[in-house]
Amino acid sequence: MGISDVALDHLYDGVACRLAAQDYGGALALLDTFPTEARAEYAFWYLQGEVLANQGQYDQALDSLDRALALHGNMADIWVAKAVCLLHLSQPQSALRCCEHALKLQPHHAQAWLFHGVASHRLGHYHQAYTSYRHALRGQSPRPQHHPKWLVYLQQWGILSKGSSLPDVDHF
Repeated sequence: MGISDVALDHLYDGVACRLAAQDYGGALALLDTFPTEARAEYAFWYLQGEVLANQGQYDQALDSLDRALALHGNMADIWVAKAVCLLHLSQPQSALRCCEHALKLQPHHAQAWLFHGVASHRLGHYHQAYTSYRHALRGQSPRPQHHPKWLVYLQQWGILSKGSSLPDVDHF
């Protein structure tokens, strides 16, 4: 007898809560309890990929994300998660292709634009990178270059130094 939809939803919620709490070991342990039939769903592989990526296990995360994409290749979030793993593995060209695929699916996906910028930056395409960052910031604040959340994130990735803002680049 299979697991009920309600019970499966409860398991997914448990993994998502552990992921949000940064309890990656607990999230993986809970994923190990999923029944075989649940492993045929893209959500299982996507969540597993997210957990593994957050643990720094990028190669294993890519395997899970590829399985999720094989089951549901039209979800931009999966493509973005794959791009992030590829960036961590120093594969910016492949990451850029993933972001472009995500943007074909969802042209206004802020994270896809952000990581498109990171990949472009790592490839030395600075003008394209700053244009991508502006797309990511669009709608975030009246003066997007002053939005602290995004600036901190770009500083963590080494794109901007502390106290700096994006240059004015409003066209391609």
